[in-house]
Amino acid sequence: MKVGFDPDLEVVGDARSANAWLAGLSPQPAARLDAIGRLLGSLSQRCTATAHAGPRGLVEALEPVRVAQWRAIMAALEPLAGRPVPFSPIEWPLLQSALAGLHALRNLYKRLHAQDARAEEANGTDTAANGGLAVAQARFPDFLPLARALDAQSRIVALQLIHRCVPQEADWDELCVLARSLRRSAPQDEAPPDEVPLVHPGTARALFVYPLLLECASLPSRTAVQAELVQRLAARLASRVGYRIDKGAPRDNEHGPRLALTAAHAVRLDTHRVPQMLANRRRQWFGAGDSPDGATALPLPEAEVARLFEELERCWSPAATPRIAGAHPAASAAAQPVRLRFGLPTTGVAERRPASRPKPNAPKREAEGRYEYGRWEQNTIIRLAFAGAPAEAAGNLDGIDPSECATRLVDRPDGSTVIARESAVPRTAPGALVAVEHAPEALQEARRLIALGTVEAIEQLPGRQSHASRAHWLVVRLWAGEARAVSVRVGDDDSAFEDAWLLRGLGASFELPCLVLAPGRARGGDTGVLREAGSEVAIRFVSVLDAGSGYERVSVRTESGRHIRQ
Repeated sequence: MKVGFDPDLEVVGDARSANAWLAGLSPQPAARLDAIGRLLGSLSQRCTATAHAGPRGLVEALEPVRVAQWRAIMAALEPLAGRPVPFSPIEWPLLQSALAGLHALRNLYKRLHAQDARAEEANGTDTAANGGLAVAQARFPDFLPLARALDAQSRIVALQLIHRCVPQEADWDELCVLARSLRRSAPQDEAPPDEVPLVHPGTARALFVYPLLLECASLPSRTAVQAELVQRLAARLASRVGYRIDKGAPRDNEHGPRLALTAAHAVRLDTHRVPQMLANRRRQWFGAGDSPDGATALPLPEAEVARLFEELERCWSPAATPRIAGAHPAASAAAQPVRLRFGLPTTGVAERRPASRPKPNAPKREAEGRYEYGRWEQNTIIRLAFAGAPAEAAGNLDGIDPSECATRLVDRPDGSTVIARESAVPRTAPGALVAVEHAPEALQEARRLIALGTVEAIEQLPGRQSHASRAHWLVVRLWAGEARAVSVRVGDDDSAFEDAWLLRGLGASFELPCLVLAPGRARGGDTGVLREAGSEVAIRFVSVLDAGSGYERVSVRTESGRHIRQ
């Protein structure tokens, strides 16, 4: 950040002047962040030219500044807690401002470290204002600026992960470079004093490992309460985890997970102590035996916390395949265009195939009697716009229009699929139903393949130069089998047919086909009629496999001997 001459900023050169300047700032978090950003820009321009005590004095002056900055960041980002993603254009600047301030702080510490390393001898400092920090400077003269730079970079990556973002390649690379430099020049398990520690204790090892544990834990797929518990655990466990930074591809590791962060850096973690530490933490939180004495109040029941601990133990244990971070080229190596539609696709199958004539005075369900715009018109502009011409509809029975274009990036080892999406409308959420239409593999194939599934997680992309608030990734769990557009009538009465999707699975003899339809339409044991490709088949609904927002997936079996009422 470039700033002009400001006499109020020019006087800041040591801890006392910094504290006096901070005391005059507005209590509003956004205003404080903006003012601190201007101060960091001024210090970066003049660096040690006008500093009263050289690099050491500026390091001391930056200590109260970084404390005030982090507290302002926490207050400014509080409205984003629990907000659905991707963030709106009003919400994005809050996170972007926090990240920009941390980047400026990191760069200034790096510059001070470089100048301090070149200095022939340290200048004297006034230690009265910050004795604890002066002791750390005297004990590790070249350690503190670099440690604070790593601390700022760890907060940058952690903030992005906590807010369900995909950290950029440059941020992962910077984290690895700073950790490697600090490992060569300073002890890994020494914690300088810190009023706002990110991890406990705030050692160089813990600062590097903490965001890696968050990455392995898949925060976007967890609830807000679960994510908060994961952060608490990772902050305590990070100091007990070993690591190795590799160049290029990740190497084999039998002691813990391995992460492919970028094309240049991979990391191996040694987490063999984690299972025992998780067991100790669980006993500490819930107490021992039937006695509640010593238990810690948690927002989740013990059974749910136990499941979370089991999942984290798997996430932080050795795996057959490395975890691919979003910034790694392999995360988008098999990109192919697809089309998406959220919710139950409106296929129009039930309308194109006339149902049986209803009886006079037959009661109608509320949904059937409600007028739907464009549904009942015949050969009109509205009808053609909604369902297409009859000839076109007959050749596109399984289309999912209206839909949007997207990109299928990669199929992860855990069976999920990552899809890149540019549009933020409609806004979706984890658990939502999504239809994915793939282009035919051969040009001569006219029919497109359609798969159905649910959204497991949403990951934002904060680093775009434009439209950063729109780009995001969907982690989708697709159900087995190909989806076919059908119509179904529940019961043997004269009710109308409804649109639905038929999933036949992978062809296993023990696997029943299932229907995906609107919720509350059918229960286990109900009878019905399935219409597909011009034929009608009597069916019986077996059980509801799962349900979500606006849909139910129900297994069915055919009943060839049952008569179908016309």
